[in-house]
Amino acid sequence: MKLTFEPDDIDILQGITEESSEHLRGVEDGILKMEADFDPDTVDSVFRALHSVKGVAGLLDLAPIRDCAHCLESLLMDIRRGLFQPDAVITDILLRGVDILHLQLSELSAQLQELQADPPSGPFVLDIPEAGCEELAASVEEIRSQLAGCQSLRSALKRPANSPWTFRVSWSRCFPTSWMKRPNTWLLSRVTAWRWKSTPTTEKYSTP
Repeated sequence: MKLTFEPDDIDILQGITEESSEHLRGVEDGILKMEADFDPDTVDSVFRALHSVKGVAGLLDLAPIRDCAHCLESLLMDIRRGLFQPDAVITDILLRGVDILHLQLSELSAQLQELQADPPSGPFVLDIPEAGCEELAASVEEIRSQLAGCQSLRSALKRPANSPWTFRVSWSRCFPTSWMKRPNTWLLSRVTAWRWKSTPTTEKYSTP
């Protein structure tokens, strides 16, 4: 994405690049730790780092960097809320997003070095690559929408304590086979069979 700036913006852009790179230092290790040994403090640390990157990128509206950081931040927000815990799929997406941020910042830094060697006298253009950010955002939104649908179904299946009705359900899981190896990623996807009894009963749920 090509963005236009003024000569006075060069120092600000340099500061944004340096600060963002500093925030990303150690983020990969934190993401890997989240999967291996889940700890809310680690999630908070990674979340704050990406939130800070988004914030500084927004100072001069560096949209590709800001949007990528926001995409990862949204996924981490769901983890912080306890909607799910990170597994191999989530870890892969988060690491891919951090790689994109590193690439964008590296490209920005290289262009700034050229400008500092030969300062422009007027407006100049920087080209910050998307670097796969759009595909990343699509993957994140797909996962978040699946989770939202599963959470809604789970809530809908909760029966009031005094309800006289009983129903039977069977379900399929809503994620690919690679997600099935961890019990904490098993979520309901859809009701495939249900049956209501028309007379009051104290029978509890049955899930064949």
